[in-house]
Amino acid sequence: MKEKSFKKVISFILGITMIITLMPYSAVYAEESTVYDPGSSNFTYDYDGIKAYDSNKAGITDIVEHNGEMYALQNDYTGDANKVRIQKYNGSGWDYINNDIVSFDGNSESMVFYKDKIYVAFIENLAGSGRLKVKSYTGTGWKQVGYSEPYGINLSSTDSIDTHRLIVFKDKLYLIFKSIESKESNFRALVYDDEQDKWNEADGGIPLESHTGNMWVQVVKTKDALYSRVTKYDQGLYLTRVKKFDGTSWKYIGGNPIRQFTIAVYNNELYGFQVKDDGILCIKYDTQSDQWVQVTYNGGKTNFGPPPAIYLCSNIKNAVEYNGKLYISTNLFYWFGVAQFQTYVAAFDGTNLTWIGGSPTKQQGINYDQNGAFIGALRVINGQLLVFGNQYKATDSNSYVTKIAKYIDSVAPVISFGTASRISSTSGVIKINANEPGYLYYTLVDDGAPVPDIDTSGTGIFWNAFGAEANIPLTDGEKDLYITVKDVAGNKSQVAKYDIPAMADTTPPVITSLSAIRSSDVDASVRFTVNETGKYYYKLMADGAAAPTAATLTSTAAFNCTTGENVFTPSGLTAGNLDLYLCVKDVAGNVSAVQKVDLNDTVNPVISDCTAGRSSDTAARVTFTSSEAGSSYYAVVEDNQAAPVINTGGTGTACIKSVNTIAVSGLTAGAKDLYLQLKDKAGNLSTIWKVDIDAAADTTPPALTQNNVKRTAPAYADITFDSSEAGSYYYLVTTSAITDLSLINTTGAGKLYQAGLNTFNVYLNTSEARTVCIVAKDKAGNLSKVLSVYVEPYQVPAINDLVAMRNSPTTAYVKLTSTASGNLYYSIVNHGDSVPVIDISGAGISVEAAQLKEFTIDNLTEGDKDIYFVVKDLNGAESSAAKGTIWQTVDDQPPVLSLGTAYRLEGGTIAAIRFQPNEFVYWDKVVVDEGVTPVPPAVITYSACSINQLAYDEIKDLTTGAKDVYIYAKDKAGNAAAPYKIRIPAFQEPDTTKPVLSEVTKTRISDDKATAAFMSNETGTYYYKVFDSVSGAPGIDTSGAGTPSGAMNTISLTGLSAGTKYLYVQVKDAAGNISDPLQIIIDGYQPVVPGFVIGGSATSPNLRFTEYTKDGTIYNLIEGLNPLAEKVNQVMSYFNVTNGTVKTYKWETASGTYTEVASNDSSAIVGTNFKIELYDTSGNLVKTYYVVIRGDVNCSGTITTLDTAGIKNHVIGKNRITNPIILYSADINKSNTITTIDTASVKNHVTGKARIVQ
Repeated sequence: MKEKSFKKVISFILGITMIITLMPYSAVYAEESTVYDPGSSNFTYDYDGIKAYDSNKAGITDIVEHNGEMYALQNDYTGDANKVRIQKYNGSGWDYINNDIVSFDGNSESMVFYKDKIYVAFIENLAGSGRLKVKSYTGTGWKQVGYSEPYGINLSSTDSIDTHRLIVFKDKLYLIFKSIESKESNFRALVYDDEQDKWNEADGGIPLESHTGNMWVQVVKTKDALYSRVTKYDQGLYLTRVKKFDGTSWKYIGGNPIRQFTIAVYNNELYGFQVKDDGILCIKYDTQSDQWVQVTYNGGKTNFGPPPAIYLCSNIKNAVEYNGKLYISTNLFYWFGVAQFQTYVAAFDGTNLTWIGGSPTKQQGINYDQNGAFIGALRVINGQLLVFGNQYKATDSNSYVTKIAKYIDSVAPVISFGTASRISSTSGVIKINANEPGYLYYTLVDDGAPVPDIDTSGTGIFWNAFGAEANIPLTDGEKDLYITVKDVAGNKSQVAKYDIPAMADTTPPVITSLSAIRSSDVDASVRFTVNETGKYYYKLMADGAAAPTAATLTSTAAFNCTTGENVFTPSGLTAGNLDLYLCVKDVAGNVSAVQKVDLNDTVNPVISDCTAGRSSDTAARVTFTSSEAGSSYYAVVEDNQAAPVINTGGTGTACIKSVNTIAVSGLTAGAKDLYLQLKDKAGNLSTIWKVDIDAAADTTPPALTQNNVKRTAPAYADITFDSSEAGSYYYLVTTSAITDLSLINTTGAGKLYQAGLNTFNVYLNTSEARTVCIVAKDKAGNLSKVLSVYVEPYQVPAINDLVAMRNSPTTAYVKLTSTASGNLYYSIVNHGDSVPVIDISGAGISVEAAQLKEFTIDNLTEGDKDIYFVVKDLNGAESSAAKGTIWQTVDDQPPVLSLGTAYRLEGGTIAAIRFQPNEFVYWDKVVVDEGVTPVPPAVITYSACSINQLAYDEIKDLTTGAKDVYIYAKDKAGNAAAPYKIRIPAFQEPDTTKPVLSEVTKTRISDDKATAAFMSNETGTYYYKVFDSVSGAPGIDTSGAGTPSGAMNTISLTGLSAGTKYLYVQVKDAAGNISDPLQIIIDGYQPVVPGFVIGGSATSPNLRFTEYTKDGTIYNLIEGLNPLAEKVNQVMSYFNVTNGTVKTYKWETASGTYTEVASNDSSAIVGTNFKIELYDTSGNLVKTYYVVIRGDVNCSGTITTLDTAGIKNHVIGKNRITNPIILYSADINKSNTITTIDTASVKNHVTGKARIVQ
């Protein structure tokens, strides 16, 4: 704003024609002014350092951002030329870019970036003719844009150009401005033709918009249109209309002109803002009615400041969108003794307007040192809300500086509405509303899972504030979605949870293949492939029977199946050909088509493990195993005769799918050959098996011996035994061994075994210890003795003492022990991930039971890791997973050992050693004769010691000579300490002399604290105890660690009670000799009473102490202080304080309370009722003094007309004085009453007629 325009505004608003001369502040109102503190609002000054300029025609008129950098447009008047200059912010200050654009007696108001170049519009008035020019910066210099001149007019000295704006709309550069031609205001809109380098009328040459008064132009844009505010001054009124440009033509919108307002775009809609009284009126353009409608108003008062502030003018500077709200800048000019300019900012959320950084009614705007802010424009630069303004320099009212304030956003965004829905089985969509834009973060978990932590460290999904949505990947099933929004300032919203249902599935599953293999009458394997997870159902039907329906199938038992191939063994098979019908139901209840597969039995039965034993000349027993149930047939011939034809036409002897025994009778003496054949229920025949029947009967029982036993599971064990011959075995699980054969049932077929080693798995029905009692029966039916095998209790292996630490960027040291021998397996995941499945199929890492295992993990990647270990013992039992964490931090520093000591005990054959590590270590020791080089231990397994803990050990069977003990230690990362040597001295005769103690000094510091010093003639460890009284010899416990002692020792005592104390001290030397108790008597504490006298570093000759009694209470007063409004530090310099401390308090008349001030305070004033408290050396309050200045009843330290009024009101009963100290001050003539004489005395003092003598 130019100076002449500024004077016109004042004249118009006050309704006078004279030029107002601005006057300095009146002294009367100086104390009532309010200085703005930027720290009290959301704005803080930043980006200082814009280069200064030296004229009231200079100023920063625009600040823009491009590619993350900030540029400022400056009009700098130097000499006879007004230079248009560009400054660029370098991170800590401002630099000019290249050459200036030089114009004469003109200025620039607009700068934009168009196609990555700076474009500046400026007015050049030269030799009485004016031109509006545009130049672009090429990177090395400036080039004029549009040589034909923007509007082709050379203006005369009576013409001018004002309020020009450059704006980029739909990838084109527009210049919109107001010109005054022949005293008429004209609205102009031009568009730049890049190819022709010329300016054209934006709408093809519509008639100019003219007015004989004045006119101002403002331009904003939405996605689809430009809007220009045209404000005219006509006969004392400022009227505004808005023109809309859709890229083709301009037209008026919004009906008739209304009072001046500023336009802004919010959420792609057009709003207007008016200054009204002390607030902002918000209006909105209604596209349906083509009218402006009121939205809200945040004012209500008619005056901004306290009297005598005179409101002169205020306007809306501009508005910008930031973090989902619209921020509006207002400039206030008001009269308060001198001209005052302040900028206020309001935030608009679509419904309400709220002042930020202070309300105008409280005078807390952005106050550029109260020297005149002509601009308070808002900009959003690099995601920050800035307001900048030009102000007069404090030392030069004709020069400017620029201040930039940054808005500090500390308010978390709020998610006000949201939904999450599923689009398909693999994707979904989030829709939420937040009250400001930012970045959205989410975590997806299964329904009902614990609430997760949401990682907000990345960039997230950019989110605007109104109804934004984003797609997210999903998996099958119900999900819980947790989201939060982080705004650009880093503030995070609340966490919102949304339920995402499972995808509705209406598609039945499809069985793509179905096959079956019949292995016996009762055994078959069925395979099928399906495209979904769910349940399968099947039914066996007679061959050729009618097919069942899906409803019938799904009413039978259900079995789980997965996507892909599934294999199962159907139950309920019988002999003969069967049909199996199958269907699948998915998790949504959809049922597949019913499929059929034939189960025809074409498999021949198989004979195995066939043996024969003669029980007599005429009988034998044949034992065999059949692969399926059916019938057996046999024929017997003489030894080595031709094989007979076996008749399988009859019913035969029934056999089962297992071990079978046939009793053969009718034999004759001599060796025989028996031929055996089986027929299953489908009529399939086995191959013929030949077995020899010996000539003589076997009467020798088999002999059994134990070979091995291994517990394989909590209720199972593998038992291996050795037998002298083949046969069948029987067993019984008991709690103890037995010998009685009759307790074991040997009548059945039993289980076949071979001569030699045999292993079988036995079910124990418990994890406790059991005995398995085994009896064998050979082929001749002879029974062995009972073999009792003891099975130990089941023990799950466990991993203990696990340590895992990174000792290089790619390796880690691991240490652990296992309770069982076996193999170790591990898996590594990122820290915090789910427990992995550990592959235990390979060889693993060999471990021994209870033995320390150390090894190195290679090929680690960056980041914190979790490592999981499992041990599989030699029986195949697995431990539960043990977890260790390998942090990113590399520990490659070896531990350090210190404080090593050693001494001999018990005649010198035993020594005690101790040392201290600086971190947790595992350590071992090697003892050698003095000077002998030790051999380090292969593995450190001896002991562990925590950080800064003393490690102790005893060494036995020592000889008399000196020994060296070498300590070898490793930390958790496997870093080895340097071998640490501790010398055990040669044995000497034991020390039996007690230490001798003597008292040195003692000091009682306070009731609860004291110190005592004593001397000892030898070192060792001291112990002490404090008693309130003494009766007999005191008991002091000297069995603990105690405190190391030297020749001189000082004990600090705390927690004492008042009164005399008796301290008893004993010292135990290195040989264990304990001194006689030393008694130290510590007297009770006596605090030192302080002194407080007149006579400090400064003097005041009339000061005196007096006593004053009021209503039975004695008050200690300090009188004689002159009413000179002296500060606290000056008054306190008149006194001298010894052996104590003081506290000082100022009387607050308004609240009737005291406020503590420092005794060296150089700003607080001492007046009547000023309080001084005196404390002794223990902090006890000893005495209180009150300052009295007669006549100073308002306690200000001076005597004024306010004191006259105070005493007068007391006398007439209007406002009685009740405070005893202030009453004493009001008694000027010391008459013990307050009368009009005292009122007159104060009045005479104020007028200088008669001074009050203090």
